[in-house]
Amino acid sequence: MEKEENNNVYHLEVQAYNNCYGNLIDRDSFYSGVYSTLEKALEEGKWFINKRFKDIYEQSDYCTNEEDTLTLEDMLKDDMITYHFKVTELDPVYADNFNPPKMEYMCRDLKPTHTVYYYDYKGKLKFYELNYLDKDGGWGYTTLRYEDDDESKPNKFKVGDFVTVIDEEIPSDQVFIVYGVPIRNNPKRFFDNTYYLSTINDGCKFNYYYEFNESKIKKYEGIIEDSSPLMLLKKIYTEEIEISQDVWDKIQENKILLNTYPSFRDIEELN
Repeated sequence: MEKEENNNVYHLEVQAYNNCYGNLIDRDSFYSGVYSTLEKALEEGKWFINKRFKDIYEQSDYCTNEEDTLTLEDMLKDDMITYHFKVTELDPVYADNFNPPKMEYMCRDLKPTHTVYYYDYKGKLKFYELNYLDKDGGWGYTTLRYEDDDESKPNKFKVGDFVTVIDEEIPSDQVFIVYGVPIRNNPKRFFDNTYYLSTINDGCKFNYYYEFNESKIKKYEGIIEDSSPLMLLKKIYTEEIEISQDVWDKIQENKILLNTYPSFRDIEELN
């Protein structure tokens, strides 16, 4: 069989700057280039971002011999440095002549016009996007992918499972409950490895809408008390109990708080 010719190019875009300057960004903070391989683009991106980090640190007030000063790693951890690192893969001829189909799922067997890879500053892949963009611009389809996404594998979690989220902006001990799971192996649907979660905030307020990729959630290993509002949500999601739409709307709107008066214990159909 004749090997398919690879006409892809790889567009690197990388930027790093010190947040101490506010909206003032150094003109040397951005770097861009086009390469024949992903490996070369990634190599160049890592070289530039490491060089920029070194320059930013040496120009900061923390580059001293004092023991209590911050390191470059401290500046990154404390969000003192902002950076962006991505590589876009495309076949220019293919992209210049692409007409998206009428429905998104029809893209399942088509080659993307653009695949955009997002990396951390060490060059580790965080996630990537598959884009199917109209040749004339203006519209198209985009779907997000993580490295371990696989439509043929079963879901790791089911509706009613208690989980925690791997995210720096969310407390690691915040417990969520799964109310929606990915749909796999459906030829009439574009695969999206996303779970839908809800939780309880401030001890009583129902917070309904969270979306996370499967790689960003893990099973909660603790114990949920039977009297917990989270246990009530589990019973609702798994249809162990049935409630009216009116009561459900009031829970979502926090007109019924889930452990203070009026609480779910005061609603007959929730007991």
